Amino acid sequence: MWTLEQPKAFLTTDNLQCSVDLSSPQAGIREVTAHQHRCSEATFSLLKMGLESEVLIESYQRGKDLITSYASNDLRPASPQIYRRSQEYSQAIGLETIVSLQTDLLASRCPIHSVTEISQYQSAMMRNSENHWQTAEPLETPQALLVEFVDDLYYLEIAHPTDITSSSYSQTPGKIQWQHTLLDLQLEKGVIRRARLQSWWIKAGEEGARSVADTLIENFINSPPPLTT
Repeated sequence: MWTLEQPKAFLTTDNLQCSVDLSSPQAGIREVTAHQHRCSEATFSLLKMGLESEVLIESYQRGKDLITSYASNDLRPASPQIYRRSQEYSQAIGLETIVSLQTDLLASRCPIHSVTEISQYQSAMMRNSENHWQTAEPLETPQALLVEFVDDLYYLEIAHPTDITSSSYSQTPGKIQWQHTLLDLQLEKGVIRRARLQSWWIKAGEEGARSVADTLIENFINSPPPLTT
């Protein structure tokens, strides 16, 4: 369940603990402990929404959801709302991030950038366009990223393919970064646009982690847009 202690929110479940800075979505999901392992030197689903600082309108917990709403202004004529939804599947525990945008203007454009950065890890794999896993390589665009933190603990990140404008993967000594551009499209007055990402922490060996990851990816790709009201 989520607990709000302004300016932060904390998620505590049996196998996942993390925090979110409500006033700063660009800080991402932090202080993650998954399956009793602290994921140090990692920030997940950091959201850059076009402003250096946000004006938080409201934040609240509802069921498994943490919901935060932010104000629009002249620099970003759209109002973002972010849902962080806890999920479980088999040996995996995860969070779905849903970003909604709406505007009062007849037309506007407000792309969202999601960034995950990991500095302490053992290996990284990507699932390519042929649905095969391979060693992650810079400058390629994977369907999904699977990162091994320690033996038998993997991190899986998926962006829904219908919501991505572009993705980029980069790797430097000791650090990987995966970035998505979401909702880079024309917004119309009265129309709500949504984008979805999923973050999963899988407790399994390499073969088992790949199998669970494949199932999670297919489930996500084939899932209908969730209700967010």
